[in-house]
Amino acid sequence: MKDKFESFVSTLIERTSNKQIKWEPTDDEGTYKLNLKEHIVVLNFPRNLDKSPEFPIKFEIHNYSGDLVQEIIRKPDEDYYNRLHAICRTIKGKQASLGDTVDMLMDELNTLNLY
Repeated sequence: MKDKFESFVSTLIERTSNKQIKWEPTDDEGTYKLNLKEHIVVLNFPRNLDKSPEFPIKFEIHNYSGDLVQEIIRKPDEDYYNRLHAICRTIKGKQASLGDTVDMLMDELNTLNLY
């Protein structure tokens, strides 16, 4: 059985993908917030979505008074990182994998007629 946080993250991924919830960009690059009824969820991730230990994903929960209730910071080799990364990709609109992107670029290159 999934733990509670895993279930919560799964719901966030599903509702973000289905555009049932909206993450708002903040003034800080790579930081988005989700306003709930009594809490604010803040997600901070690397601008380019690199999976690198130097660029962890930070997941914070604040109450409306601004107090930090929970903070989870994960690197690529830690629990929940891939699930949090999925939310980040969805927020940024980057659903394609690197392989899909390379295929698209190869198609574009093959259709270029430079001469």
